[in-house]
Amino acid sequence: MSSINCFFQNKGKAVNIAIDLAKVAAKIFDRLPKVVLGDTQIFDLPEYIPPTHGFDICSKEAALYYTFSVAIDYQTRANFFWKRLREAYVRTMIREDPKVPKGLFYPEVILNYENRPEELADIIKRLIRPRSHMNAAKIWLDIASSLQSYYNSDPRNITPVKRKVNEVFFEIKKFRELGGIKIGSLYIRIMWSLGLFKISDPENIPVAVDRHVCRFTYLEVCGSQPREGICDRNNTKVNIAKFWTEVSREAEKINEPWLKFPYYDCEERKWKYTNGVIPGYLDEGMWSSKK
Repeated sequence: MSSINCFFQNKGKAVNIAIDLAKVAAKIFDRLPKVVLGDTQIFDLPEYIPPTHGFDICSKEAALYYTFSVAIDYQTRANFFWKRLREAYVRTMIREDPKVPKGLFYPEVILNYENRPEELADIIKRLIRPRSHMNAAKIWLDIASSLQSYYNSDPRNITPVKRKVNEVFFEIKKFRELGGIKIGSLYIRIMWSLGLFKISDPENIPVAVDRHVCRFTYLEVCGSQPREGICDRNNTKVNIAKFWTEVSREAEKINEPWLKFPYYDCEERKWKYTNGVIPGYLDEGMWSSKK
């Protein structure tokens, strides 16, 4: 039996799993407003903890911080990685520190190292310590160039008006590392939930499929381990993302009214709630199963 056939033959089972995952995710995200306000640091989603108290999540600087940070969030220990990112932001964007370049998260500052990528890599290694500092430098230079060329150095200009998720995916494919199904989905979810992206159909933000989400899907839906290497295939990740989006639509029909997720509206400057099963939130329930 092919993977996709196995998934859809067990669709009814998957709908119940999606509802359970949504309940777990709803409890996790219920704390999001307090985390963003800096009222609590104890949270399952370290990427949402602001670098400083009073951090303006609707600002250009916030959009740049999340864009450059998510782009290099690959195979890291999330809590430590995001702690270093927050510290790097404070050192380079707020404080006067002669040991680090001022304004490191601005595209124009990053592009000063266009002909000195090794120097940028050393700075990133010293401040952030990602999985590969050389690759991180290449990613930052690529994104900085694209932001400057297409969006006036401001990621918020990717969605000057409300756009569909598939349109946003098309746009972010211009950026190195942000166009993939895992990082791209995570990026869109973070940017939308913090009000930095205007999305007309958030119910179509897909699951951020990585190896754990892939294994979870096979084990929980099909009852078997995935074949060796299959979770590294892009078509597998795409199929799993599409599957959970379709399953989420079915789960919507039996959704409980209390199931809601917060998101910030930067135009009105207030938190709002969406009542529904958004696939892009389900992965947090899947990831929490390994903690």
